[in-house]
Amino acid sequence: MAGGTASGKTEYATSYLTKKDQLVYDGTLKNEGGFVIKSKNIQKYTKGRAKLKVVLILPLDLFKSLDVFFARERKMPLENFFFTQIKSKHTVSKLLENTTTRVEIYVSSYRKDSERLTYQRLTFKSRRKASEFLQELIKYEREIALENGFDISVGRV
Repeated sequence: MAGGTASGKTEYATSYLTKKDQLVYDGTLKNEGGFVIKSKNIQKYTKGRAKLKVVLILPLDLFKSLDVFFARERKMPLENFFFTQIKSKHTVSKLLENTTTRVEIYVSSYRKDSERLTYQRLTFKSRRKASEFLQELIKYEREIALENGFDISVGRV
């Protein structure tokens, strides 16, 4: 799992991945080093039989996701919200560019009628197009972070 804090990763895992024979790492995946460690652990745990897949969850509405972040009992600095949103997209973009690892990207949105998150899978013509899409989101979110007084550079670990 990959995605910024309050993007809907845990809800996705508990809603869609509970009846499958799989090992799920639920985290933001904020750097490529974390991916390498997790993938090695998965291969070790499964004796090399695992088919690795990265699932990136993107909130449809960044500001609603921010509201969820503020409502959580576990309090973190606001900078963490922007940092994890941007870094997870950056890491997945690099995985799309530099690996053959299977990547699925979903958009999460809140449905008032069912009071649940719903997910829609995004499809792209190529891995390059998916990476370019994520890079555009990163630019947009960096601007929002800067407007809020945070300079979140993607090179920071």
